[in-house]
Amino acid sequence: MRIGLSHLLRPRHLSIRSSFLVYSRPFEAKMSTFKLVPADPVPSDIEVSQSIDPVNIATIAANAGVLPEELVLYGNHKAKISLDVRDRLKNQKNGHYIVMTGINPTPLGEGKSTTTVGLCQALGAHLGKKTFVCIRQPSQGPTFGIKGGAAGDQSRKLETIVREMYGGDGVEYSEVAEEQIKAYESAGFGHLPMCVAKTQYSLSCDAAAKGVPTGFKVAVREIRACVGAGFLYALAGDIMTIPGLPTRPGFYDVDIDFATGRIVGLF
Repeated sequence: MRIGLSHLLRPRHLSIRSSFLVYSRPFEAKMSTFKLVPADPVPSDIEVSQSIDPVNIATIAANAGVLPEELVLYGNHKAKISLDVRDRLKNQKNGHYIVMTGINPTPLGEGKSTTTVGLCQALGAHLGKKTFVCIRQPSQGPTFGIKGGAAGDQSRKLETIVREMYGGDGVEYSEVAEEQIKAYESAGFGHLPMCVAKTQYSLSCDAAAKGVPTGFKVAVREIRACVGAGFLYALAGDIMTIPGLPTRPGFYDVDIDFATGRIVGLF
């Protein structure tokens, strides 16, 4: 189970930056920051992530004001927090809760996760605010979804997504997509939520249309059903639902460095 971070963001006992924390006594933390040294050329993601040694999660929890009995450890770097902490801190003033969602990634792939971490670093390391970041959900690819009403008009749902979320002028359906919509509604699946699989580089289905394009229509070539999961999804433009795979799988190059315990060969 998880709890909202707003219950933990107490000005007098939480202080996390892009630094490492040295615990002194309950509800007070001393911080020792590291100088940021830009690298040229820019290193790979795995080099960046492995360039530091993670702080023990128990130390982080202690600096966040979490008591040992409220912490369920999973090794040195992961833990769950008991819901009892909400009751203990119920009289504390809530902090500010910021949700980062629905970002159209840049051509370099900078989306919600990158912006979330960058915002935390800006608030903490640069502005000195007491900040905690939680990435709740991994990327699910270029999809937007909307729940429909009891009427189950899948064409109305897609029009709503395109007009109100993407800022487009409407939807163009292939003959195959029109027939599939009729078939799904006849089979009783018209009430299911509709998602859209499209390019992540544009609000339209044209990857070259950057920024906030207007006057476009989204071309839907096919509608697919995931009845067990409980939703339908439209394929817009030339989007592919699975990546092209090499003849030699990448996992052959993934291994563990037994001297350091780190994973190698990911990139």
